[in-house]
Formats: sequence, C-alpha cells, structure tokens
Amino acid sequence: MFSLVSPALAENESPYFARTWLAEDGLPDNRVVGLAQTADGYLWVATQGGVVRFDGVRFQRVGFARSPNLIAGTMRALMLDRLGRVWLAKEEGGTLFCFAGAQVRMLTADQGLPNNEAKRSMALDADGSLWITYSTGKVIRCHQNGTVDAFTAKDGLPAAGACWLASDRAGTLWFAKGSHVGLFRNGRFDVLENFGSPALRIAAARSGGIWICAGQQVLKFDEGVETVQLAEIIPDETGGRANFEPSVLLEDREGAVWVGTTSSGLYRCDSNSVVRVEVSNPSILSLTEDREGNLWVGTRGGGLNRVHRRLTSLIKPADGLPFQGVQSVCQDTTGALWLVGENGVLARGQGTNWNVQSPSENPVPAHVTCAAADTNGSVWVGAWGGALYHWAGGHFTDLGFQASLRQKSPRSLLVMRNGDLWIGTDSPDALYRLRGDKLESFNLPPSHRFIRAMAEDAAGNFWAGASDGLLVRVTGDVLVDETAKSSSLSIRCLHGAANGDLWIGYANAGAGRLRNGSITRFSTDQGLPNDYVAQILTDNRDSVWFAGNQGIFQVRERDFDDLANGLATRVWPVVYGRGEGLPGLQASFDFCPDSLRASGDRLFFSMLSGLAEVRLDYARLNYRPPGVFIERVTADEHASIVYQDFTLESPTNSSAPAELKNPGDEGELRLPPGVQQVQFEFTALSFVAPENVQFRYQLEGMDKNWVDAGTRRVANYSHPPPGRYRFQVIACNNDGIWNKIGDTLAVTVEPYFWETLWFKSAATLTSVAFLCGGVVLVLRRRHRLVIERLEHQRALELERTRIARDLHDDLGVGLTEIGLLGDLAGTSSELPPASRERVEEITGRARMLAASLDEIVWAINPANDTSQSLVDYFFPYAQKLLGRAGIRCRLEVIEPLPAGNLNAEGRHEFFHAYKEALNNVIRHSGASQVQVTMSAVEGSLLIRIADDGCGLEDMAGRGAHHGLAGMRERLLRLGGRCDITSRAGKGTMVTFIIPVQPEAQT
Repeated sequence: MFSLVSPALAENESPYFARTWLAEDGLPDNRVVGLAQTADGYLWVATQGGVVRFDGVRFQRVGFARSPNLIAGTMRALMLDRLGRVWLAKEEGGTLFCFAGAQVRMLTADQGLPNNEAKRSMALDADGSLWITYSTGKVIRCHQNGTVDAFTAKDGLPAAGACWLASDRAGTLWFAKGSHVGLFRNGRFDVLENFGSPALRIAAARSGGIWICAGQQVLKFDEGVETVQLAEIIPDETGGRANFEPSVLLEDREGAVWVGTTSSGLYRCDSNSVVRVEVSNPSILSLTEDREGNLWVGTRGGGLNRVHRRLTSLIKPADGLPFQGVQSVCQDTTGALWLVGENGVLARGQGTNWNVQSPSENPVPAHVTCAAADTNGSVWVGAWGGALYHWAGGHFTDLGFQASLRQKSPRSLLVMRNGDLWIGTDSPDALYRLRGDKLESFNLPPSHRFIRAMAEDAAGNFWAGASDGLLVRVTGDVLVDETAKSSSLSIRCLHGAANGDLWIGYANAGAGRLRNGSITRFSTDQGLPNDYVAQILTDNRDSVWFAGNQGIFQVRERDFDDLANGLATRVWPVVYGRGEGLPGLQASFDFCPDSLRASGDRLFFSMLSGLAEVRLDYARLNYRPPGVFIERVTADEHASIVYQDFTLESPTNSSAPAELKNPGDEGELRLPPGVQQVQFEFTALSFVAPENVQFRYQLEGMDKNWVDAGTRRVANYSHPPPGRYRFQVIACNNDGIWNKIGDTLAVTVEPYFWETLWFKSAATLTSVAFLCGGVVLVLRRRHRLVIERLEHQRALELERTRIARDLHDDLGVGLTEIGLLGDLAGTSSELPPASRERVEEITGRARMLAASLDEIVWAINPANDTSQSLVDYFFPYAQKLLGRAGIRCRLEVIEPLPAGNLNAEGRHEFFHAYKEALNNVIRHSGASQVQVTMSAVEGSLLIRIADDGCGLEDMAGRGAHHGLAGMRERLLRLGGRCDITSRAGKGTMVTFIIPVQPEAQT
C-alpha cells in the first residue's frame, strides 16, 4: 500500500532550457547511451559510435594511441562507480572497459562475458563486484579477481523481461525485472514487490532505498518503509498514455526526480509539480547531473542536451505580444507590465496575457512613443504630436499639452521620487518638468540633438543625455551643462545607482561611471564584450547589467572598482542569451524608459525582437572554481604531450590503477633544439556557462606578467630560446570565482650543442686562452720594444756622455789652453800693439767658445736631464751674467719641483729662451733688480723672470724687436708656452712653462 500525492503537470512554459550538441559539433553519434562526470571534472559521453570527453566547449575522442580502433563499434552503456572508475560496455566481443585514471582494463568474452549481446545496465555492489544485465535477460557478475558468474531464474530472478539494476548509497544491489522489484542478498535475488506494470525503471535515492517509475507513477520505495508516490506523470496528447514508457531515472541534488521516457520526452517531478522539459529528441537514453547542478541528457538521435533553469527568456509575438520590437517598458503597482512597441502600440499584461491599450478616444489610435509608471499607481504615456496621457483608475486622460509642447512628440519620460515628471521631446531646444499641474520648460544648450536618456541619481538630481554627447544636470531649478565631463561621447542611456554612481551607456565607447565628480570609462579594451551600450540596470547583488548591440551581459561592481583602482587590468563579464537559446539579442534605444528592474527580482530589457526577462531569483552563485588542465602541448605541429594518454593493462590484471594526473605532475617536458612554434592548449571545466569562462596564463621565463586570454583556450609562443620555463594557466567560472592554482607544466627547450653551457664554457675558455696568448705575445712584444728602446736610449745616453766627455776633455781643454797662451802672449813686451790686439781678440774668442762649449756639454750630458739640473745650471748662470751687468739678482726655488726629465734638445732650446730673457733685461730694461723663480705647476716646470725696469709701452710693436716672438716659438716647439706681461714704468715679467716627461717613460 502507498499514499498518493499527485501534483498536476505544470501548464505554464517550462522554466528550463536545453542546450544541444550534435554530431556536427563533435559528437561521434547522435545516440547518447551513457553519461558520467569523472573526478577531474570532464564529462564522459558514450554514443553508439564512440566515446568522447567534453569540457563544455570541445569534444575529444577517448582512445588508445597505439590501438585507435579498439574503442570503436557499438557502445551500449557507460557507468561511473563510487570508486571513480568509468565502465564502458561495447557490444562487439562482449567487451567491457574499465578506465581508472590513465590505466585501462579490458574484459571480453574470453573471460566469460556474453559475446555480441547488447548490455542494458551496470551497477557496482558493496563488495566491489560489477553487475551487468543484457537485453536477453541475462545477469552477470564480474568479481575483482576477474572471474565471472551468471545468474538465472534458479537464483531467484523473475523470468520475463530485461533486468535493470541500481546500487544505493550503502552498496545494496536493487533490481527491477518485468513488474517485480527486489534486491540481491545472501546470494539470491529477493523479490519485494510486484507493481503490476512491466514498464519499470529504478534509480538510487539519496536518502536510501530507490526511486521507481512504474507506468506514470513516480514512487519512493524502500524495504520496510511505506511506499510514497512523489508524482504522477500525465503525458500530453502527443505522447499519450499508451506510448508512455520510462527509460531512465535520476534524483538531482534538490531531491527532484527526472524521468526520461522512450518516446514521450523528459519530465521533472517534485512534490509540487511535474514539468515537461523540451529537449532535442523525446527518446531519452541517459541522464546525469554534474557537480555544478546541470542536468545532462542523452537522447536517441537528438545528441547531447544540457538542461538548467532558464535565467533569460524573451517575450515575443508567439507569447501573445502584439508587436515584435519593444522600445519602452514600465511596471505599475499591480505588477502589470506596460510595453510600447516599435509600431506605436501600447500593451499591458504579463506572461502570455497581453491587452492592447488605446489612450486616445479618437477614431485614429494614438501612436505611442513611451510610457513611465508613477509611484502612486498611475502611468504616464507619451504619443506623437505632443500628446501626453495619464492612466489612473483604469482610465486614460489626455492632459492637453499639445500646445504647450508645441506639437513636439515626447520620446523620454522620467518620474522622480518626489513626483515630478520630466519630459524630453524630439526637439532639442528644451526639457519640460511637470510638477503638480504646472508645466515648466528648461532651455537646453544650442546646437545639440534631442534628449533620449534620463535618470535620477541618489541625491535627487535629474540627468539627461543626447546622442551627440550632450549631458545636463538639473539641481533644484538650475540646469548645468556637464558635457565636458563625458567628453562629448554619444549617449544612449543613463542609470542612477543606489550608491550614488551615475552610469552612462555610450554608442561605440562602452560605459562610463560618474563618481565623485569624474567619469571613468570602460570599453572592450578593458573586457566589455560590446562597446554599444543601450540600457543599464543595477541589481541588489552588487552587479551591473548591460544591454547592447550584442545582447545582455553582467559585470560585478567589484570588478569595476578593482580596474579603476589599478588592482586589475580588465573586468570579467558574464554574457547571457546565446547559451539559453536566445542568439541575436539587440537592445532598443532612443526612447526612455527602455529597461526596468521589476518586482520579484526580475530585470526587463527592451529588444528589437521582444522583451528580454532576466530572472535573478533563478540565479545561483557558482562558488565552485573550475578545474584547470593543460590538455596538449604542440611543438612545430607535433603533439609533444597530451593529457590522458591511456595505457591498456593485461585483461587479467586486477591491480588498482593509478590516479589520472596532470601532465605537469609527470615531470618536465623537453622540447628539441630549434623549435619554431610552441602551442599550449588548456581548458577549464565549468559547465554552467562555459562560454563565460575566462583564462590567464604566463610562461615564466618569457612573459613578465600574466596574459589575459579572455575565453581563448590556447597560447602560442614563437622561437623560444633554449632554457627552462614554467607554463601556468588559471581560470575563473561564469561568476568570476578563480581557480588561482590552475595547472602548471615545466618546459625545457633543448639547445643545439653550440648553445650548451659546456660548449659555451669551452668556447669561452678557448677564447680566453687565445686572448691571453695574444695578450702575452703583445706584452712580450711591447716589453721587447721597451727594452730595445731603453737599450737604445741607454746607448744614446752613453754616446752623449762620451761626446760630452770628449768635448770637455779635448776641445774644452784645447780652448782653455789657447786662452792661457793668448794671455801669456799678450803680456809680452816684445809684441807690437797691433799684434797684441789680435792676440787679445783670439784670447777672448777662445774664452767665448769655451763658454759655448760648456753650454753644449751641459745640454747633451744625460746626467743633466732632471729639473734639479736646471736649477743648478740656470741660477749660477743668471747670477754671473747679471752680476757682470751690475744688476742685483734674487733666486727662489719653490719645491717640490716636477719629477721628470727634459731631453737634451728641450734643455738646449729652453736655455736659449732663458738666456734671451736675461739679455733683454740687461740691454733694454734698465733694471736694478731681477727676481728668478722656479716652481712646479700642474706637472710642468715654471720659470719666471721679473725685473723692476722701465717696462714696455707697446707690446705688439716693441716686443718683436726684443726677441720675444723667438722665445714664444721655442716654448711652443717644446709643447709649452711663454707669457709676457709688462706695464710702462712697472717692469716686465716673463714666464716660461715647459712640460716634463715622467721618469717611467724615459
């Protein structure tokens, strides 16, 4: 006996939507016989023509690289056991595959399985044994050790019909065969109940026991517990009771039971209602629910379907709407919607019940442009020709403002919180405010287009915008032009948020947010899917909703804040419409109000194809971050590594297979030298809205920062240099929940031998050796040249010393003797006067030659090359020469003198200049005193001769007659200089500066 609870089949439109994938999308076959989501998050799809794994975007064949045809033929069933293993039943050869991670075990007819018979169902019992039923009624048990048992009627099985199995949460094995239901215990099948209907299907119940679909009844059954009817399915006229037969059952996480039928479609049953859900084919073969709550449906000929609550829907003419495009929408206090169509028709209603409203009593109906609801329950309606109507108490009143509005048609209406009604017309000269019964006008800045956007901000300010960028604000009774803040961008819509922000929708410029007096703009460069924004709404969940040329999308306000504050480089939008069977949505604009946040957590957007509705109450935040995997790495179009490289074990090997691991866990990928192109393919397993999954990746060693890939699931790198890299990819789901660990893979690009460290080191060492050898040779050559130069210099010095000695010893002595002889001869009384004069002349000439010879000997003697030798020679020479002339001489040496040498030529030239300066003092200055100073200046030798004579009046004229130019020329030839300063009556000062050579260079 069982109690009855029979909810009626829901008559309203199903709140569920099915997204379909077919063979043309990548399925091997449109007959999907089995579904399962594995531990890594992939959805396994078994079709009669093969098996694929699905990530929400791409299908990948499951197979063996060395035996690609092994998993081919007629697939009959797929099951995921509680140990995470996938069992795949193939008809040919009685083959059974067990996928446990990357290891695959295969059983065939050789192990006792029936050959070439269609398998019906599979289940795993508490002992870990696999049970299989066949279309012929056979029941087989495969033990973990590989042995196989067959069960027949003698083991308690009812005789008629195929057998269906289910294993509950305790591992108890339940069966349904014919009209009987029971369980397996103590080695026998024990029948517990006969339901009288041969059309039985069973499924495990989360709370224990099983669910049974017997005919049209959905029952909860367990041993020792009263059977409860959850629902009764009443098929529509198309299916009919006679053709109704269940094929598969599934309890979802909410406790609802899904019933798939052989030809009558898919039903969702709970204690409140039974809902028929439209899928691509009414013949259902398999069901499963993924970890995010999506229901997956395998059909016979209709491919794969994903079923979930329809968050977005479109009200259109097929739903009773009297027009296609909607340009204005509002909601009155009763909850009824008011819509204005592009054809000028006004309709009121909701759901599928719409009534055309005629605000004018004239025979010619008014061409309505916009409608706005008042907080007092009334509705304002604008129409062509400056008409403004007021609906209240079920009746329309023409306010007669045609003359006041000068026949200008209202395009925009906005009811403020204080009750004011703002009116924008198709004329750009003015805005109008209706306060009570008084209509006021506000002149607009000239040379602009008409107002098409209006909003009230949180502070009660009124804002209006135009298509040419005009933006104005009215505070109190003052209109302020704020166009400069918006950069004159074309404005399509305005929206005042509760937090004080003013949102602006632009044409081809994205969206702007006015906060604290400045506007921050967001566009496709920052992640928006579309730069044409026609409508903006905010919800109570900190999200901003946009409608534009490419449908509806949502962005969390936190994403905008992070972007504006420099914490992120883009926003992460969620796009709606296409994933729910509503492609091609395009928002209306040019009229206001054109969007609405209605009661019951619903958003409405005016579309060119109808009225789009967003059910926020159906939205569930997807807290589960997606699993991220690097699926394939391709180097120069050759696959280098592939996720899930299955390995086939021996048929008798019963060891527990290893876990399936990511490629990055297996070690390091090594790529050959000279690779030109490396491609990383990756995925993230989130099925709620896979088209909204976003990725970031980085190849450490090449990418300095994370790369925002958007929805792209591939990364390409050209000509990576040899080295070690680490590729990392992360992803977020449709609600922006990030998997920040992601997947990683170490990659090494091998170098050519000439790029290896040892080769570079050897080449470097060889180069260094050659360089060192060259340096040694150069140094040796330089050293040899230095030695040769020093030897040559030494030889010259020795030769100079010898010459000086010979001149002094031979010629000098001879000249001295001549002088002495001349003195003796001059004292002789016997010489006549004329001869005595000649002898005295000879004696004087000999002494002059001896003095000149003494200068030459001093100059060429290398012992006199130092600065000190100049002091020793120059100072006595000055004292002697000036003393003869009766001029007092003061000598001063300022030490230290420069360390260095002055060669013979330099000393000879320098001495002649020095002597010329002293002679000039004697001959021309009339001085009584001369100061001779010798010192060092910046590494050079300085000699200064200063007298107290008459000086020179004309340096340019007279200086040339005193040998001054000659002194300068001598010093210039030595690399020095001669400075002469003189003033009439103040004496003359001659300064010689001559460089000396460092001793190390001599």
